[in-house]
Amino acid sequence: MKSIIWITIDSLRADHTSVHGYDRDTTPNLARIGEEGAVFEECIAHSVATAASTASIVTGTYPSRHQVAMGEAVGEIPEELSTAAELFSAAGYHTGCVTTNPRVSLVGADAGFDEFYDVSRSTLLQLSNLTTTVRFLTNLRSHSVGATTDSLAHSFSLILNDLARQWVESVPDDEPFFLYLHYNEPHRPYYPPLAWQDRFVDEIDASTTEAVEIAIDLHENATQYIADGLPLSDYEWEAVKAMYDAEIAYTDEMIGRLLEMIPSTADESAVVVTADHGELLGEQGLYGHLHTVIDPLIHIPAVASGIPGVSGRQSDIVQHADLMKTLLSAAGAETDQFDAAVNVASETREFAVSQERVVDYKAYTDRNPSFEVTGRPIGAINGLRTQNFKLVSHGSGSTLYRLPDEKHDISDEEHEQVERLRDALSEWRTRAGKPLTEPATEDDYDEATLERLADLGYRE
Repeated sequence: MKSIIWITIDSLRADHTSVHGYDRDTTPNLARIGEEGAVFEECIAHSVATAASTASIVTGTYPSRHQVAMGEAVGEIPEELSTAAELFSAAGYHTGCVTTNPRVSLVGADAGFDEFYDVSRSTLLQLSNLTTTVRFLTNLRSHSVGATTDSLAHSFSLILNDLARQWVESVPDDEPFFLYLHYNEPHRPYYPPLAWQDRFVDEIDASTTEAVEIAIDLHENATQYIADGLPLSDYEWEAVKAMYDAEIAYTDEMIGRLLEMIPSTADESAVVVTADHGELLGEQGLYGHLHTVIDPLIHIPAVASGIPGVSGRQSDIVQHADLMKTLLSAAGAETDQFDAAVNVASETREFAVSQERVVDYKAYTDRNPSFEVTGRPIGAINGLRTQNFKLVSHGSGSTLYRLPDEKHDISDEEHEQVERLRDALSEWRTRAGKPLTEPATEDDYDEATLERLADLGYRE
């Protein structure tokens, strides 16, 4: 295994991918990678949003351990933890990262990279050369919605691909590298490039223009919509999902193009493609990625090729840390910090744990006093998931689900299962869930960063 390419797709739920049998062919390139290598059918994210999930991917620890996004603020990876880039670098690897989501650097996941590129409107000109910039501007219809100052309208996946290719070409041919990429689409607001907006519109009743407007309106007024119980019609949900799926298809195409741009390198490398978390499309009266640990939000796709000893469709539960540990081990890098993870080439895990933290639901009750809070989790949420069951434990109690049903609590009829999983969760807390630091209470971001976070729906 010469080099490693890790690709994270933002906000991609497993059941909207070709890999998992979705009725729209949204991810043919992911499917091809899986057919040539491995598909992890039960990959479970450590958390439900980019900050905590990315911190877990690169450190091999759980959110309650690293404490990113587990307090009133997001915070950063504690100094006591090394990142994957630092570990690969110590093993003699060149390290590079390109991201279009600011959370990657904000949580400190940029540590250890020889070159780190955070692509945004404000960094575009300084990061890309003239050729790349001209190519982007002349392809605005294919990679954007055309010439507009609308901050929601532009995808920078073309820039990401070019920067990744240029960085790979800068690495000496006989030396290994670790490349980490984060594609922000299909993160809200589901605003596909112009050439992709009608990709699935012929399957719905709304026109392309109507579908785009519905998706943007839901994004821009998400808090009010959730407060009001997400009163969207089937017609509107079909439009939202068509735009979401179009963004998935566009991102899959860009990943395919990337691997074609560096074919000899990709052929000799281990390639992992996954998602940081999934997405809620109305489940539990929610939209986006927050407040719960149900499968649409934590069950994510993961495919890989070129990992020694790993091939075919894998039905065992895995988590991101397991995949990263396996890569580090194959590279001869240090893996002691990843002691809560398994090497998927030789080990399996009994269960996965996903975590979230809910401070309160005030944003919704302020807008609509009748917003139903009863029964919703509060405080730290721990979801322990096996192949057949999920125990969700939180500040106001616990719930047991028999998968795939996550609507009916079966705790009263499965007392032994509840006790078994509670014991497993308690043992896990002692072994892998204890905090290294106190959670953050305040984030110090500049105005440009706050604007980017607002565009993504992280701030009002």
